[in-house]
Amino acid sequence: MDLFRLAGQTLFPQYKMLGPVLRAVQDPGSVVRAAQEAAGRIMGAKNPLRQTAVEVVSPMASTIRRPMVKATRDFLLSPLDPAKKTFAQVMTGGTASGDPVRQLDTNTLEQVKRAVVGDWRPSNVNPENSIQYNLYARPFEKEMEREAVYTGDYSAIEDLKTAQNTLGSFGAIRRPDGGYLIKDRWKVDEPFAEERYEVYPDLKEGGKLATDIYRFARDTGLYEPIDYRVEIPYEQWSKTRDLPQPRTSRF
Repeated sequence: MDLFRLAGQTLFPQYKMLGPVLRAVQDPGSVVRAAQEAAGRIMGAKNPLRQTAVEVVSPMASTIRRPMVKATRDFLLSPLDPAKKTFAQVMTGGTASGDPVRQLDTNTLEQVKRAVVGDWRPSNVNPENSIQYNLYARPFEKEMEREAVYTGDYSAIEDLKTAQNTLGSFGAIRRPDGGYLIKDRWKVDEPFAEERYEVYPDLKEGGKLATDIYRFARDTGLYEPIDYRVEIPYEQWSKTRDLPQPRTSRF
């Protein structure tokens, strides 16, 4: 018998009521999984309970947005990968402090460095006048997928896709010391005539569930984009691992 269960039975005869709380402390990921299942059932546009849920949650938005509540949320989200955690934060009031994100996880930083060093830029910008880069290199992704099938190692393509969901495109401003300021805003761009879309293009990785969650967060006043303002000093930049560059220059 684990300590949490023993403490619950000893101190609280009504352990059955306390059980969910103790399980959440032991396994924060279970709370996230339960929330995802509930979201799929309630937030769907065709669910007759959706409007009732919006009317119930909307008055609570200011409470959910409180820093202490969002700090607790971040603890519960800690088992998730950075991309999923960011999505959940955007849909529940933004960062706990309300300030921009000031750090990147190691994988995203490595992918950002590869894009900057390899000059991965959107095809519709003038490289000489733009600070814009992106993490999308379609032919390169095909190369990586073929190699993964051949070797059985999918970690490289999975790392790239995770970073794409964190910072799909971003600004990179070179600093005098050789470091960079990385800028971005994580937001959802609604397509024209959005009501016709079951899945938004911006949320295609998360599919219909992600789109339903966004619409619910928007309608309840919980949706809040997150800004990134990450200073990478030259020493940190120079020590960041260099990832392989694509053999093609088409992005």
